[in-house]
Amino acid sequence: MRRSYRIATIALLAVLLVSFTLTAVSAQSVPVVTYVTQPGDTLSKIASKYCTSWEEVYQLNAGVIGPNPDALKPGMVLYVPNRCGSSTTGVYDRGPSMYA
Repeated sequence: MRRSYRIATIALLAVLLVSFTLTAVSAQSVPVVTYVTQPGDTLSKIASKYCTSWEEVYQLNAGVIGPNPDALKPGMVLYVPNRCGSSTTGVYDRGPSMYA
């Protein structure tokens, strides 16, 4: 009985952590999408696709990824803030350019 109590407590804490994290991102009115990692994915590649930083993606998903941000495995479900607006093409306006 004690073990099931411990498992239930850990599950509740995980749900609260995800809920709190999503609320913090939602408070900034940034849409959050779910992303399933593919072979060869990195946090930088995923972040670039959604116009955000790898640090923000890691911060939202540290409980899933673990202590090493380079330890992505195919099939992980991550929450990613979509700062590209309605498009997820990976096009990000980085300001004026002399080649514009």
